[in-house]
Amino acid sequence: SLKQLASTWPDLWECHDDASYTQLNYPVTNSEKEWADEIHNLSKLVVDGLKYPYLKAISTSLGCFDPKHQTIKLLEAILVAKEVNHVEVDGIIAPLKEIQLLRTKIAGHRKGDEGKQLIAGLMRKRGSLRDHFRTLVAQTDKALKVLLGLKF
Repeated sequence: SLKQLASTWPDLWECHDDASYTQLNYPVTNSEKEWADEIHNLSKLVVDGLKYPYLKAISTSLGCFDPKHQTIKLLEAILVAKEVNHVEVDGIIAPLKEIQLLRTKIAGHRKGDEGKQLIAGLMRKRGSLRDHFRTLVAQTDKALKVLLGLKF
């Protein structure tokens, strides 16, 4: 879905490094390090590809720009302003927020108590970090497909 998004909507998203496509892999073990590395790769590929200048321009034109917001929050504000169904908005935004939260709290920085609690919660909910990652990728792919169907 990312390659389709890049070709269909290049103002919104682009891959900064084509090697990112091949660097992202499903974890094969339940190692926290392997999972955290793949969360980091997923974030770099999906979230970092969102283009702030485009989202800023669209949100400004819709009157919903907030200079405190980064790409995910701007995208959410645009979808709300365009009166996209709230279930679709959540389906698009929730996986992106989760990816970024996990990158911030676990993958990108030294893991503190909050990171340990997040991992414990994911393990309870999904059974394994490997299963969590597969589910998150599927949710992200679905979100991107819904996003592809929208125009703004």
